Amino acid sequence: MLKKIVIFILILSTSIPASVAQSQQDLNKKINASLSSADTKELSKYFASFVNLTLPGKEGLFSKTQTETLLRQFFEANKPLTFTVDRQGQSKEKSSYCVARFSSSSKKFSIYYLVREMDNQMQIVQLQIEETQN
Repeated sequence: MLKKIVIFILILSTSIPASVAQSQQDLNKKINASLSSADTKELSKYFASFVNLTLPGKEGLFSKTQTETLLRQFFEANKPLTFTVDRQGQSKEKSSYCVARFSSSSKKFSIYYLVREMDNQMQIVQLQIEETQN
């Protein structure tokens, strides 16, 4: 009986980190889908109360509503035609990041976002979109 309990605890303890990593990957997929389709309403579901936002010509700490508005304006002028994820990762501190790039009809951009656990939910706390020359 003790052997069964020990095996159960070992299985449970190794599956928890995998499930956390899976949920972070699932969240990144949803965020990436929202970014690639410029769906700021869907994307805003994952914003923290305040987001450290960087856009060409704008930078600062903005409320969830302000961040959605600024991103909507940005995407109206720069609709993504292509979207490619370059790197993704997770940390033990319950955070994940993604580095991606996208092209509009006339410009290319790099994207970086950071997701952290806030109020028991994974939320975007930082989002940077910068124009690139390549």
